[in-house]
Amino acid sequence: QNALDRCIKGGMRKFYFCNYDWSFLKPVATLTLSGNTNVMPLPDDYGGKEGQMTLTQPGTVGIQWWPIEFVGVGQIYQQQACLPTTTGRPWMCCEEPIKGTGPTQSQRRQLRFWPKADQDYVVQFQYYLLPDYLSGAFPFAYGGAQHAETLLESCLAVAETLLDDAATIHAAEFDKLLAVSQDIDRRCKPQTLGYNRDMSDYRDRYWQRDWRSWSPITYHGQSL
Repeated sequence: QNALDRCIKGGMRKFYFCNYDWSFLKPVATLTLSGNTNVMPLPDDYGGKEGQMTLTQPGTVGIQWWPIEFVGVGQIYQQQACLPTTTGRPWMCCEEPIKGTGPTQSQRRQLRFWPKADQDYVVQFQYYLLPDYLSGAFPFAYGGAQHAETLLESCLAVAETLLDDAATIHAAEFDKLLAVSQDIDRRCKPQTLGYNRDMSDYRDRYWQRDWRSWSPITYHGQSL
């Protein structure tokens, strides 16, 4: 049973963390930063922030979202040292790893904000997910049925390596199905990245841009 569990866990990691940006592993978190605090724990399955972080006041009429600047740890601690009693709507934050692990959990992370919140705020952002291990209570993997065979071949490929010291039919089948799964996943991503407006190619001459005449830019199926 231990060997089977190891093969399944290894197969899941091999599939989820294959150096490809899976669209289904980037959920949106909606968390609450309590008033008179400047630290907020991140979800247990947090694996890194993606894109813009925003903040709003809960229960207000005509909800307005404000962007939060993501900065380094040193900048936050510098602000706290210079203005230790400042409170208000936080407009900058950093990510901090929490020291230590537990008997049933790995290392966790938290966000530190400045200034300290003067009331409760709702923080929303997209993040990279660290999937849980499959169990009898939670038997379904992320990605859905369209990636089920790829995940199965990933587990069998790990079993080949660990139990038979070989990489043969299942390793080859996994590589083939992984390419298919990545192609399927690209259909779920934004098709455009916008336009390139730096005008570097037109620096020495007059140029007037008509946005309707230019094709959008894409990168790995996502928008810039």
